[in-house]
Amino acid sequence: ESAFRRPGLRYQGDVAWGGGQRLSVGYEWERESNPLTDDPSLTNNAFFVQQQVTFRDRWFATVGGRVDSKESYDTFFSPKLSAGGFLLPFRSGGVSSLKVFGNIGKGIKSPTFYERFGGLYADGSPDLAVEAARTSDVGVEATFADQRLRGSLVFFDNNYTDQVAYTGGFVGDGRPEYINIDGSRAQGWELEMALQRPVGGLTASASYALVDSQVVTTISTSQQFQPGQPLLRRPRNSGAIRAAYARGRATVNFNVRMVGQRHDNSFLFLST
Repeated sequence: ESAFRRPGLRYQGDVAWGGGQRLSVGYEWERESNPLTDDPSLTNNAFFVQQQVTFRDRWFATVGGRVDSKESYDTFFSPKLSAGGFLLPFRSGGVSSLKVFGNIGKGIKSPTFYERFGGLYADGSPDLAVEAARTSDVGVEATFADQRLRGSLVFFDNNYTDQVAYTGGFVGDGRPEYINIDGSRAQGWELEMALQRPVGGLTASASYALVDSQVVTTISTSQQFQPGQPLLRRPRNSGAIRAAYARGRATVNFNVRMVGQRHDNSFLFLST
């Protein structure tokens, strides 16, 4: 049986200064435990700071960092930087605005309590390492027809180390378990078009994502996690269509999500 507890506390203070600049400082605490077992609790203490700046109401930047001190692990520093601005400010006309932007940063994610100590359907993996990621993207967004239409195109490139993955029980007692994939990457494009101002009560949007993911290096002997293999359950092609029609106090929503072919494993001890 499992009865996970995850209390948390977060405080953030914001200071506005210099006509549009904002400094944010905060602290976050979280603890995970299972009162039905003798497994130790996992505690995380984090401190973060972030500065947002704007220039001439057209250009903007955000720089910040976060320090996580994790029980039974180490101390991690995660920086981030975002910047962008309007090459063409909002106005009336065929091309109503043009914005460029970019982001780069690092982050971490601890293995969950279940991944580390196991449960009914998986063995525990107490030696799992903390996941780490370096993410970056650059994009452009434009509005058209007096800002009635909006379009955006984004390229992203993400690298992961020590990524936690679920694998079938090919060794030991045969039960599934969690492992670290030493290195993986995902890069691709995201495209979105939207009717953001109602026409006859109708708004709509369509999005498409092309994602190329693969294992780069691994410490696993499992065939599914060998270098060059795509990551499990990450479709190369996906998209969505959303529409809403409002009339008076009534609104009707329409949503379709499309997911392309993706690599998977049955985990039933059959062929991988």
